[in-house]
Amino acid sequence: MRGTGFQPGETVNILFDGNLVSSATGGRTGKVLQMITVPGTALPGDHMVEADGLTSGFGARAFFLARTDWAQACSPSCSD
Repeated sequence: MRGTGFQPGETVNILFDGNLVSSATGGRTGKVLQMITVPGTALPGDHMVEADGLTSGFGARAFFLARTDWAQACSPSCSD
C-alpha cells in the first residue's frame, strides 16, 4: 500500500474490509509504503483497503479486486 498526505512520523492504520491488517509510519514527507497480506478468508471480488492517519485524521480508501482464476493445486486425493 502506498499513500501520501499523512503527517511525518504519524501512525497510519491499514485496514482490509474494516479489519486492521497492518500499520505504517509516515515518512519525513508524509508518505507511507507498507506491504500487506490479503487475508486468506477474502472471497473473490472487490474489497476495501483503507489507510487512516491517527494524528491527522486523514484517510484514503481504494478498492482491491481479489481474483482466484489461477491454477489451483490438487492434492493426491483429487480424481478426474
